[in-house]
Amino acid sequence: MLKFLKSFQLRRQCSSVATVGSSPTPRVKDGRLAISARLMLRRLEAAPSQQCRQDVLRSKLGLMRNCNFWKPLIQTLQKKARSKFLCIEVFDWIRQEFPDASKPQIYSNMIAYAGSIGMPQLAHAWVSEMKIKGIKMSTPTYNALVSVFCRSGEIEAAEKMLENMKWAECPPNVSTYNTILAAYGRSSDIVQMEKWLEELRKAGLTPNVVTYNTLLFSYLKKGSLAKVDETYREMQLSCKPDVFTFGILLHGYQKLNMVERMEQAFADRQKSGLPVGAIAAQRMIRVYTKNKMFSKIKDITAILEQAPRTVYTTRLNGVILDAFLSAGGFDQVEHEMKRVVKQGRAFMDPEVLDEVVSAFFENSAAENLGGLYRSMKAVSRWRMYASTYELLVRGFAKHGDGKMAMEVSEDMEMAGWKWSVDTMQVLYDVFKKAGDREKLGLIVEKMEKL
Repeated sequence: MLKFLKSFQLRRQCSSVATVGSSPTPRVKDGRLAISARLMLRRLEAAPSQQCRQDVLRSKLGLMRNCNFWKPLIQTLQKKARSKFLCIEVFDWIRQEFPDASKPQIYSNMIAYAGSIGMPQLAHAWVSEMKIKGIKMSTPTYNALVSVFCRSGEIEAAEKMLENMKWAECPPNVSTYNTILAAYGRSSDIVQMEKWLEELRKAGLTPNVVTYNTLLFSYLKKGSLAKVDETYREMQLSCKPDVFTFGILLHGYQKLNMVERMEQAFADRQKSGLPVGAIAAQRMIRVYTKNKMFSKIKDITAILEQAPRTVYTTRLNGVILDAFLSAGGFDQVEHEMKRVVKQGRAFMDPEVLDEVVSAFFENSAAENLGGLYRSMKAVSRWRMYASTYELLVRGFAKHGDGKMAMEVSEDMEMAGWKWSVDTMQVLYDVFKKAGDREKLGLIVEKMEKL
């Protein structure tokens, strides 16, 4: 049924596209084009050979003739395709099938992509092809070339390209300068970076959010806190800091272990109206744990619980639980564990889960753990490792709950894990105490095989 609905949706989109020789192709809504691009990606990745992939593309010629579809298709392939060469293969096919309709922005996108995957020779080959075909170079194309030079470490060539742009009727824009600023920032050449910042202003351009983020990252990397404060103040006056701004500040201050500055950046992020991010929360919890400021960790978890759109990731859950385990706050560990189970998702690292299980047994809370374990079993996607099962079996047996130990051992077998010798010895004692001769015989048989 799902396949039928998808094919029906694509047929509707194809029917709205004009055929060759008819009136100009009508513009399809961007949302529908993006959905079509994702469906195309799935079919291309499922195809076993290059010929099959070309057949997939040819089967949708009606949609492919819509030039507006190429951009979301290429972008989807660049971001989500498992193989970086799939995007190049599709781009080659588009150029062969539609040689007269290739747009400069598609070339610009692919030139930048070639630089990002470490293939500058391919980027230069596409530039040469544009010149042969008579496709006019645009500012985005030059920007893509500047990016290729910077990524391959040829910053001087990137500077020459920027100078050439001034005489090629394609004046450099803020993105051009940002690329060179980022290249010098990565190499920690603050002098050259500030020189090109001045060049940007002389060209009559205004620094944007990306410019300021680049400066903040570079100054924090060098530990120039006075420059960081000056740049951040200037940024607040000229443009609005974004999620990357606060990410850069929190990351930089965390490396320098500056708790007060991190708290100020986190507070500014909340005032800006941005949702509480998982990575920002992780950084705050980690710096509090490192400095043994355990009382403040509860403040962060309270903010996360009150936020309407908090996304608890595996790493965030692990960082929270690890922090409370370090603090020795078992009540809070139990509270967070219940929240994780209530989510209905298997968002837990195996190592952290083992530590949590050990903490329950150390605090004589085997009964509470039994209830949590049954709740975890109800989550269909929850899969535990052999080490966790063995911890549970030994822990329940040690605390006199043979029934739970037997239940966990059966679940362990159903999950496909084999019992270790230590686990068998524990189960042998449990079954012997329970008088279960059938299970005892099974244990003895397995131990004899070992």
